Formats: sequence, structure tokens, C-alpha cells
Amino acid sequence: TMEPVVLDLPDEYKSSRENTPFVVVAGWLGAKDRNVKKYTDELRAMGCVTLRSIQGSWDCFSPFASGRRKFARRLLTKAREARAELGMSKSPLYLMFMFNGGCWSHATMTQCGMLEPGGEFEDLGPHLKGRVFDSSPARMTLRNGPKVVCVSMGVRNMAARAVVHALFYVYAVVAFLVVVAATGSTTMHIDEFWRTCASAPRNGRELYLYSDADELTEPGPLSELIAARKCTGSSEEGCDIVEMRWKDSRHCAHLIDERDEYLDTLRGFIV
Repeated sequence: TMEPVVLDLPDEYKSSRENTPFVVVAGWLGAKDRNVKKYTDELRAMGCVTLRSIQGSWDCFSPFASGRRKFARRLLTKAREARAELGMSKSPLYLMFMFNGGCWSHATMTQCGMLEPGGEFEDLGPHLKGRVFDSSPARMTLRNGPKVVCVSMGVRNMAARAVVHALFYVYAVVAFLVVVAATGSTTMHIDEFWRTCASAPRNGRELYLYSDADELTEPGPLSELIAARKCTGSSEEGCDIVEMRWKDSRHCAHLIDERDEYLDTLRGFIV
């Protein structure tokens, strides 16, 4: 079953809505709605209208993109409908992606050109003012993939973790063979994900929130991606990027570990 898409309005919602930020939040792999709601509650306190949901675990790991496309379309369809119903069709739109469970939506929207001219949601594109990446994107590998599964499933027992590691490697081999048989391509979807995040159109502001202490979203590859998006050579302009990098903040817990600085940065970017 798909997670619900939840719309929330600020407590003091004013009738003049054209300048009210509309923020769509895609939660992280393994999160519950109550976890993501902590973030949308903070955004609501800033005066934003929010829409939140969480992509299913299988869709995050599947070598096929159909489930991810369905989720991304559902998220943008709900956003379009809510904005129209609230009289907010011209209000500033922000997309917030948490870890790769959320960031897959960004990659899928980009790969399908959903917000670009001629795309399925081209009407939303001109109003997209920024994207927020919390603990994302992460460069997924065979080394850190099993860690992600263990964290998302809450597996802490050493024996169980060993089983998860073994099953993950079996899955990786089977997924690779299935993709080769079905498409003739040897490119894994996790490699395509990273390339998409690195080469996505530079047509809006971007905020990256990450930490040196994050074992799942390793700061090295992410900082290289950010640097490349800031400066892309003489033929193309770089992105307008805001970057907040902490030393000790935990994975998808920056709101808790660095609350004041996190909220100030988010407020400065969106509001």
C-alpha cells in the first residue's frame, strides 16, 4: 500500500496566498509519517503550506523505474491539485528531498523531464524556486547498500545484519542480470541515479544539508557533486547553491542535533 500524501496548512493561514511558500517534502527510506511530520510542522510554523509523503521501500531498490515514476507523478499531481484548490497556483514552489528515499523523486522527475517545458507538469516548473536536499543525495555502493537496508529496517542484531548483507549482495547480482536481460544495458539504476543528480538542469536554487558524521550519506562524494554543480565550466552557469555541512550531526537527524542552525538555514532559504 502507498503512503498517503498529506496536506497541511499553517495555523494562521491568510487569504492572500500568492507569496505563501508551498513545500513538498519526500521523506527518507524507512521513515514513518510521524517522523516526516516533525519537519512539515516546522515549515508550517514558518508560514508554509506543506505536502508530504514517503516512497515505498521496494520502489527505492527496484531495478525498474515504474514504481518511482508513479510515486513522483502522484506527488506532483497532488501538489498541482492542492495549489489550484487553495488559489496558490502562482505561489513559490519548493521541493525537499530527504536521503535517497526522497531524492529518488528528484531523480525520477529529472529523468522524465516532468517539470521541464513540454513535460507532464510543465505548469509547475516556472514556479519552482528551490530544492532542498537533506542528507542527500547519497552515492550508493555495494559497500554502503546493506547499511541502508539495516537502518531502514531497524536491524541491530549482528547475526541479522550478516544475513541482510548476504541477501543484499544476492539481490545486487540478480538485479544486474535482470536489467541486462530486460534492457541490454549494464548500467545499474543506482549509477543512473547518481549521474542524474549530478547533471540535473541547473534551473533553480539548491540547499544541501549534510554532515561529516553521516555513515550513509558519505560527505566526500556529496561535496564533490555540490562543487561540480556550483562550477560547471565556461559553457554553462553553475547553480545558486547554499550549503550547510556539520561535523557531528547524525543521518536525517540534523533537525534534532543542530536544531537552531538547521531551522535558520531552512528559513533563510525558503522564507
